[in-house]
Amino acid sequence: MSMDDQAVLGEHQKNQKRAGAPRWMVTFADLMSLLFALFVLLVSFANFDERKFAESSGPMREAFNVSGDVKDKPNMKSTSILIGRPAPIEIDRSAQRKEMVLRRLDVGLVEEIAKKMVTIEERNNGVLIRFPNATAFSSGGAELSDQAYVALDKIVDILVNGDENILVSGHTDDIPISNEIYRSNWDLSSARASSVVHYFLDRKVVKKRITSQGFADSRPLVDNKDQETRATNRRVEIFIEIPDEDEDKKEKPYKSLLN
Repeated sequence: MSMDDQAVLGEHQKNQKRAGAPRWMVTFADLMSLLFALFVLLVSFANFDERKFAESSGPMREAFNVSGDVKDKPNMKSTSILIGRPAPIEIDRSAQRKEMVLRRLDVGLVEEIAKKMVTIEERNNGVLIRFPNATAFSSGGAELSDQAYVALDKIVDILVNGDENILVSGHTDDIPISNEIYRSNWDLSSARASSVVHYFLDRKVVKKRITSQGFADSRPLVDNKDQETRATNRRVEIFIEIPDEDEDKKEKPYKSLLN
């Protein structure tokens, strides 16, 4: 092959290379096609037509071999993903309030809890504060002790500005009592609960938030077998009921006490 032929062949090969597009253009073109399809899809969602969606959903299910009726209906009230607002996140405000009250009580009564003068329990719809008989009252009496006043002061400071229902209940053991002051354990348990209620009222707690009940020995924590178990059952309980914001605001103190 002569030099002229080689030159012609080389020039021909260069022209062939210049004629075709570079390889990266294929990938770039695919990417552009996908982006275009994505924007078309977004625009179609932005102009959602319920009637057209219902008409096209049947053929789409048949095309993908989906049988049976669809029980879950699409949320036609959903806003556009382009210009709409995000769906609101549901927050359990009652649970948040209960957690806040529980933490404040744990901090405020840390000394009393450590000395077992007071116990605190979390319940489904509130918080239960329990005063053992030895802490709150003298044996057979309904007058609050000095230790009980100190603890009640801290509780009032936490609850006085709230709107929680305060349910106070008095309890006794199974040993009957009958004297000039108290005809029975029912009177004694009611008097103990009333002592706490009157103290709350003196500290400016709104009276419509408070309920008082005496249960005598009808709600024992343990069986009345000996002196120790009877001492456990002699107590006063303060239940802080957190109102449910999803329900109508109705006072249901008696139902809560019996839960």
